[in-house]
Amino acid sequence: MKQFLLNLLSIFVAIFVTLFIIIGIFSAVVFFAVKDDKPEVKKGSVLVLNINRPISDRPVTVEPSEIIQNAVLGGGVSSTINFRELLHTIDYAATDERISGIYLTGSVPTGGTYFSGQATLLEVRQALEDFRESGKPIYAYNDSYNMRSYFLASVADSIFMHPFGSLNVPGYSTSRTFYKNAMERFGVKLYISRAGSFKSALEPYFRTEMSAEDRLQRMSILEGSYNQFLQAVSESRGIEPEFIQAFSSDPARMRDANAVLDAGFADRITYYDEALNALRAFTEIEDESKPFTQVSYANYANNVGSKKYESGKDNIALVIAEGGIVGGSGKSNIAGDYTARLLRGIRTDEDVKAVVVRVNSPGGGVTPSEIILREMRLLAQEKPVVVSMGNVAASGGYWISSYADHIFAAPATVTGSIGVYSMFPVLDEISEEYGITYDGIKTHPFADLRTSDRSPTAEEWEIIHSSTMETYDDFLYRVSEGRNMDRTHAAEIAEGRVWTGLDALELGLVDEIGGLRDAIAKAAELAETDDWRIKTYEREDDFRTRILRSFNVSVIGEAGVRENTMSKLPSNLLSIFNYLNQLDDPNHTYARLPFDIIIE
Repeated sequence: MKQFLLNLLSIFVAIFVTLFIIIGIFSAVVFFAVKDDKPEVKKGSVLVLNINRPISDRPVTVEPSEIIQNAVLGGGVSSTINFRELLHTIDYAATDERISGIYLTGSVPTGGTYFSGQATLLEVRQALEDFRESGKPIYAYNDSYNMRSYFLASVADSIFMHPFGSLNVPGYSTSRTFYKNAMERFGVKLYISRAGSFKSALEPYFRTEMSAEDRLQRMSILEGSYNQFLQAVSESRGIEPEFIQAFSSDPARMRDANAVLDAGFADRITYYDEALNALRAFTEIEDESKPFTQVSYANYANNVGSKKYESGKDNIALVIAEGGIVGGSGKSNIAGDYTARLLRGIRTDEDVKAVVVRVNSPGGGVTPSEIILREMRLLAQEKPVVVSMGNVAASGGYWISSYADHIFAAPATVTGSIGVYSMFPVLDEISEEYGITYDGIKTHPFADLRTSDRSPTAEEWEIIHSSTMETYDDFLYRVSEGRNMDRTHAAEIAEGRVWTGLDALELGLVDEIGGLRDAIAKAAELAETDDWRIKTYEREDDFRTRILRSFNVSVIGEAGVRENTMSKLPSNLLSIFNYLNQLDDPNHTYARLPFDIIIE
């Protein structure tokens, strides 16, 4: 029987390896064929920009098994839109005489912490505004619009909407799930030490509702995001902000396409085929059986190739730091050792004249954050270092940014959160209920500190809490020194509180409001070069991932819990698994936001 099972296992392994090799060869052939055969772009083409995929600073790794599972079960695997490529492609299209306009369609998916957040969408919107100012029109069509998609579509010259469509712009919201009562019911005790009254990451475990501090900071972020939406739509559509606010509070009107039209949010209520007819007329195609003159975003980006990027002689390094901050050398999230090694290589590269670090992170372990910061400080002694904060650069994300020569944030960037916490569970009550007992020996009094089989003694707890407060002091010191800030002021604006980018500018946590392109321009200025190009540094994909990249495949979701697993889990449990997966600091002390701030 044993031999039979071994033979059966060997057969399955052989089949899988053969299938993997075939897929690899086929995908490589497809990749190089597509790479060499650039699609034609006809003069007068409309660039079709479908934004129904997440916009990300970097792609997300996918496992081979997921390709097979999702091929059978469906869903979960998709491509992302590269943020920097999107910006440069729109910029290039504005000056390309072959491109006559943009057709903007698709509903921006809920972005979570890193994907398609407000900071990302603002910079994409600015690129679209620049395109429109070049004299070329933008047409937008959707059956219905959500907050994200309308934030972008509002810049268009003509906005079309389906007769049965709706304008879902009811404002922003966020919520939390609390587990205190459930944990008590199951006999699980969580010992928490935190520094900062606004450091709310662990409140779900010892509260049953938001604290006043957490409610205050979250409302500030929501209001900042909505005010940005309000201002952008008002300026583009010529609608008074007060009217937009009143409309957002009237669900019946938002569901009425004619009311949307009368209010000035749309220019035409029309079916999809009629929208295509309008584009056909714009491109002077009289035959209704033929499509309007067009080129897809993917084909156009492939056709343009590297021409859309700067091509000077001096290298400006672009480091993508996206995800939670974790220890080790892994290539998902922001791994401390891996990122430090990347920064060391840049520091010793004489061809690199300046560095831009794109930080899109809610933080994580204190130890890997400090490992990265050490290399950031050494790097700044050799070359100009500019940080571009994305959708979120808070807690550990701010820790690693604090010594940069110049920090940019978007108006709605979530930043700050200067605070730390430590936690560990104790299971003695539930163990006792099920008849489980513990016993052990130790060579020293504190060898079993933070054990989960008993509550800590008063002396042990004092050690744990003192360590948390000392780490908080270290954080404050780095902020005050890195930002050349009075320590008293640093302490006043810390307390674990998160701020918007606009607030952070007033408080001195950042130097300027701007996006990735502004940060790159600043780095070139500090390096005193007008002849430069970007050299991107991010994780080095392994052979498996490079093969999958040839299909332009990635996973929509957080690293740590895969998308095929996600579809089977409630969203709140998914957040827990993602969060716990990143709690690997050797000292059990963390500078991280509460789970992931998701604004709906």
